[in-house]
Amino acid sequence: MSAAVDFGVTQVVDGNWGVHAILSKRLFDNVSRS
Repeated sequence: MSAAVDFGVTQVVDGNWGVHAILSKRLFDNVSRS
């Protein structure tokens, strides 16, 4: 796991599981835009 990403796990009533990741916008400061 990276310290730059926050992972979370969710479960809904019907038993399905979901995983979501939260990334900081500052990680993309140096990404060039087309």
